[in-house]
Amino acid sequence: MSGIILEVRDLVKHYPLRRTKLLESPGRVRALNGVSFAIARGESFGLVGESGCGKTTAGHTIIKLLEPTDGKIFFEGKDITTIKGERLKDLRRKIQIIFQDTAGSLNPRKTVKWILSEPLRAQGVRNRLEIERTIRESLELVDLDESFLDRYPHELSGGQKQRIGILGALILEPEFIIADEPVSALDVSIQAQILNLMKNLQKRLSLTYLFISHDLGVVHFFCDRIAVMYLGEIVEMAEATELYVNPCHPYTQSLLSAIPGENAASQRIILQGDAPDPTNPPQGCPFHPRCFKRMEICTHTRPRSVEVSKGHSVGCHLYP
Repeated sequence: MSGIILEVRDLVKHYPLRRTKLLESPGRVRALNGVSFAIARGESFGLVGESGCGKTTAGHTIIKLLEPTDGKIFFEGKDITTIKGERLKDLRRKIQIIFQDTAGSLNPRKTVKWILSEPLRAQGVRNRLEIERTIRESLELVDLDESFLDRYPHELSGGQKQRIGILGALILEPEFIIADEPVSALDVSIQAQILNLMKNLQKRLSLTYLFISHDLGVVHFFCDRIAVMYLGEIVEMAEATELYVNPCHPYTQSLLSAIPGENAASQRIILQGDAPDPTNPPQGCPFHPRCFKRMEICTHTRPRSVEVSKGHSVGCHLYP
């Protein structure tokens, strides 16, 4: 790994709600509240957390499917926060996304050949022979052959659909891939195949990954570093092995305790209650209503992120 390819600084994304009373300001869903991290070239960086924590919003904001409310996004040292038009089109060649719902992202009325040719046409490639040559040469990257080109999505298995989704992201030869829950809908045996395929592609094509998942076991296997998100904020960040053997934040400890088999927690930690309403987050530490180690200070003072060891930071009052 060398150099920073992506940097996110204090990224904020709020969704305004519809006004319900004439003289009251409309509420907001606070999906992201000042998220910051940097990813080195060639690295696999994981964002993990339960549903609704904001990890997918972060990925979609980085790739410009959503516009940020505040904060900055830098790619290869250049500010891409507000780019549009041709600059955004050029960025699409360098940053691509693999969606969680592959079946939903593949046009059911079109063949695999048409689906794979669409990104090339969108980038201005008009020569039909060049498009077909690029597609046929690329199939071997995901261990498929030309017999799949005339099939429709409903004729593919879940693993085959995901391979087509991966190839659709790679067809433009990007440098950075956002993988949004790429294996969560697959059987365990197929998950292992897809994860190993993505690792091999990373080495072969010098890719950098932002890997989004709710499964700390999968992220630990795949990623070099992991950031744990809760209610739109990063509560802990460390190298994958360090986070796995030495989780500091109570939320991270609870996530790790849910992994079957051996893990860093001695027993299962059951969190009480549901995640707070993102339209009305709690005062102080956002995790304190569910925290089994909460103190009085947690109810009114937001913790700051501190480095507990090299490369390992945590936002918790247990580490002043």
